[in-house]
Amino acid sequence: MNKSLKYSFILALVIIPFSTIIDSTLWTLLGKKASVIETPMNIRILDNLLLGVIFIILILRSRLNYRYIYDTNKLLIFLSIIIVLDIIYSCFYHNYLVVLVGIDSFLPIFMILFFLFLDESENKSFHNKIVSFLVFFLYLNLGFQLTQLFLLKDYYHPTFFDLSQRTIGFFREPNTLALFDIISMYFVYTYMLNNIHKKIILFILLPLSIILSGSMTALLTLILILIYLNFKIDIKRFIFFSIIIGICFFFIAPYIPSRPGLENSIITRLDIIIDNFYWDRLLLSSDFGIGTNIAYILNLSNIVPESTLASNLINIGTIGTIVFYLIFISILNTKQGVLFSICILTMSLSNIIYSAYPINLLFAFEMAYLINYSKKENNIDSNIN
Repeated sequence: MNKSLKYSFILALVIIPFSTIIDSTLWTLLGKKASVIETPMNIRILDNLLLGVIFIILILRSRLNYRYIYDTNKLLIFLSIIIVLDIIYSCFYHNYLVVLVGIDSFLPIFMILFFLFLDESENKSFHNKIVSFLVFFLYLNLGFQLTQLFLLKDYYHPTFFDLSQRTIGFFREPNTLALFDIISMYFVYTYMLNNIHKKIILFILLPLSIILSGSMTALLTLILILIYLNFKIDIKRFIFFSIIIGICFFFIAPYIPSRPGLENSIITRLDIIIDNFYWDRLLLSSDFGIGTNIAYILNLSNIVPESTLASNLINIGTIGTIVFYLIFISILNTKQGVLFSICILTMSLSNIIYSAYPINLLFAFEMAYLINYSKKENNIDSNIN
């Protein structure tokens, strides 16, 4: 069972990013929008099948020991129950395909539950493999981005140097690329051995890739990471300063000359969040599956959520959304947990974490690891006291 999990995990990491390579390559070479050049559906379905296989293996090896999950993180159990109730409730209002799309999109949340059963040696093995994959893919992705600087300028418009304002790498959207870069930065910083290669990746290659993506959210995330790592302030003050910096960034970013139209992008995302805050979704949502990218692509919904917050509000309601964010509090007692929270929560403002492959797999795995790790730290502190 352990070998099956290892091989399927590695296979997912290797295959899933390349499921979008047809879109991004043809878009780069022919200058056509990714929505016009569609990756064959059987390749897209492969992403979902691989995650499904990993999920089944995780369930089988856990032997459905729900008591362990409950003792580890009660909020995670509560969130899972809310999602299950949303699924049942939404079946009375929408066809089953919409609900199935929602289950597919929120599968990473359920995967967290069963990744909790990995032991320390398994986690270490997976961390090593993840870092190796991310470093390898970074070089391929960056090479592709440099090509797109010259070939995508007709779509994203040229900068002062007649180069494209944004690049997509092997992904369909610049924001997904930026999310991948930020997650890569977290894993490389946390788990890669200290050497000159690590410094080159952290201080040159990844920042360059983020700049070429043109993502202001990723730039904000990078600023918050640097502040946290270089200034010794407690978590409460850091959260306060992060909010202040975020507000300032909101007003300054639209005037950055390399990103015209950024103000409209920010306002659009805020409008989507405000427009989908309904009182009838306070406890449960009857629209589970509607607020997903897949539902929009399949013409099952006319809503493009644009952010994890908006997607959560639509799919799992207000209470479910609050519980989702409360789970992150449980990992803020470690440096790794704070860094991971900065990366995920900030980047979720312009991405739907669950729908971004393979980031959703990495999110589920690392979230489970940090929940376990934080619990051990709490136990050590309580024993000392």
